Amino acid sequence: MYIPLDYYRVLGVPPQASPEQIDRAYRDRSCQQLRPEYGAEAIAARQQLLEVARSVLSDPERRAGYDASFLLTPQTPTTSQELVDPTDEAVVADEPTDEANAPLADVDVVQPQLEIEEAQLAGALPILLEHGEYDCVCALVEPRLSGNPNAVVNRVDLVLALALAYRELGREHWQSGQYVQAATTEQRGYDLLVCETLFPHLQSELLGELHVLRPYRILELLGRKDRQATDTNEALDLLQAMLTDRGGIEGRAEDRSGLTTDAFLGFIQQLREHLTAAEQQEFFAEEARRPSPAAMYLTACAAIARGFADGQPELVLEAQTWLHRLDRYQDVCLERAIASLLLGHGDAAIAALTGSREAAAIATIRQHSEGAQDLLPGLCYYTEYWLRTELFHCFRDLRGQSMSLQDYFTDARVERVLETVQPVAEPQSSILVESYALGARARYGGAQSAAVTAGTARVSARVATLERPVARVAGGGYLPANPTGVSRPDGRSRRMRRAPLARPSGMPVAVTPRGSNNDDGQDAQDRPTPQLGRQRLTKQTVIRRRLLVLGAAGLASVGVISLLAMGAWHVVRQVFARGPALDGAQLQIALDRPPLPLPPPAAELPVDTGVLGSDAARMVIQTWLTSKSSALGSERDLAALNQALVDPMLSEWQARAQSFANEGAYQEFQHGIEPGSVRIVVQNSDRAQIEAVVKEAANYFRNGQRVAAQSYNDELRVRYDVVRSGGSWRIRDVTEVTVLE
Repeated sequence: MYIPLDYYRVLGVPPQASPEQIDRAYRDRSCQQLRPEYGAEAIAARQQLLEVARSVLSDPERRAGYDASFLLTPQTPTTSQELVDPTDEAVVADEPTDEANAPLADVDVVQPQLEIEEAQLAGALPILLEHGEYDCVCALVEPRLSGNPNAVVNRVDLVLALALAYRELGREHWQSGQYVQAATTEQRGYDLLVCETLFPHLQSELLGELHVLRPYRILELLGRKDRQATDTNEALDLLQAMLTDRGGIEGRAEDRSGLTTDAFLGFIQQLREHLTAAEQQEFFAEEARRPSPAAMYLTACAAIARGFADGQPELVLEAQTWLHRLDRYQDVCLERAIASLLLGHGDAAIAALTGSREAAAIATIRQHSEGAQDLLPGLCYYTEYWLRTELFHCFRDLRGQSMSLQDYFTDARVERVLETVQPVAEPQSSILVESYALGARARYGGAQSAAVTAGTARVSARVATLERPVARVAGGGYLPANPTGVSRPDGRSRRMRRAPLARPSGMPVAVTPRGSNNDDGQDAQDRPTPQLGRQRLTKQTVIRRRLLVLGAAGLASVGVISLLAMGAWHVVRQVFARGPALDGAQLQIALDRPPLPLPPPAAELPVDTGVLGSDAARMVIQTWLTSKSSALGSERDLAALNQALVDPMLSEWQARAQSFANEGAYQEFQHGIEPGSVRIVVQNSDRAQIEAVVKEAANYFRNGQRVAAQSYNDELRVRYDVVRSGGSWRIRDVTEVTVLE
């Protein structure tokens, strides 16, 4: 068989290399260690290729003949698309071409194909991988693995080489911004290893990269100009998987994407711009049942936008139901007022406004309601502005759409629906106890009455006759004089900030969507709470207060009685239990200075003292190596991992140990930490990085039999990312591993 290699590339030297350079390259390459997963056959085959290359290139006569043969060879395909045998008569031209008769300087210098035996393929594949010939490795290995498994020589080594080629190809696609293609390629490598039940460590590496790729894949799928329904479904399935792993939008569980809680909220805000209002409503409504306040708010916003844009008040009514459920989590009075307005319930809208703490928005509404009997004119103004500038831009199908409240209320279908819609009762926990919180039935009577229809007509009339101190723009809509948003007292806008498209360097952080936990609490502090009139105290409130007073008095009485009892006991001891007085000089005893030397404590995990010293760092690594031996050894003590690791590394190694147990496999380790090699790279009060040289020898056993191909003896330079957890330093991740020669 033929492979696209030559002896110079086998040794890794240029064609102009001197004999001394060739000898040095041979020695260096012979000492170079492959990945520990390669078997002895692959290592021996690679060494054989190195020896043949050295023997040819070290002999001047043989080297001259070899150079003459491949420098004048006509160019033949050497990529994965076409690997041919140069001795095949079918590929020899009948007549010489102009290129063949060209002078030597004009002839393309190509890499000839090297003839090897089938058993040597396992040794040639690592060399091809070193030179970046990933497509060639796939072309050579895939046909062999798809045939009879028993006919393949060194099948385990071929599987390893193919999985590594898939991973490197995926990384190339990743760097070029082709995230979907990158994930597809790396998924093939992961599926191959799972099917062959080989190399769990490499499986974990591939799975980790697939998890990191998920947010990038979602944005690429949703951002396609010619996006199909399959693209949308795939993206939403990936997003649902991330939410499941995290425990919801506000969840803090690890999904291995590398996104913090704030960054994930910003990512959610990014992808909203690529989804239609209907897609958002359907997706976030399902997520809101977790329950998730952020998903509730996003569902309500999508329903309001669709209801207004499509003239479907029933969707606005659905949004109002979500907002009432959300009321227990945060202030959504302004949004409830807007929903009531779109349903034609002017009185309910004004009542909802009185509970809002959005001081800047209320000030704007009051400003545009001067001279009116109530705040309805200003609310109409603000509603139209909010829909057009703060809401519509979050939906792919509504961005840039123009529509006014007048168009909405004059729609014949909207009028028919509004005539049958009753106001939704305010939640009982609302501060509006004596007004609209009594509910629609107490206000209008039991059934739909003329008063409701009259209220709807009153809103429509106000919209039709409203004098707006703004300019009318193309499309029939109205915008305020300040196009950047309703100004707050501090000059900030209520508009939600949007993060730009993410790149491989990291996902940017955007402002937390409404309904989510804002870590810095900025909005909550900036919104002043209006001074409300004294609320009427209910009978239940009075009873609760009296019970609290009685409880506090009871606790105080218990404290006083306890003090008196302790004093009495002290007096009794002094009177009845006094012993003989001590004579002579007494020991000077202090709590912080024992009279006798204390023995050193037993070795434990390093206790959190705020500083990680070199001895403590060494103990952290030693604890991890001991736990690893227990978890992957024949005793299968998975609980030992909890003493040394935290997530995400803890979950990863627990899964690996469980996989070993399921396969009937285990490892016997011998570990050592090179003296003087432990050093602390970076450190703060909660996190540090430790670097050390670790010697690890492992014998791999399956069903009681040692497997030499998966046993190894390595010396590694490892960098550990450690954090403080539960009063001890534990390893969170391994950020760098270098095999030392």
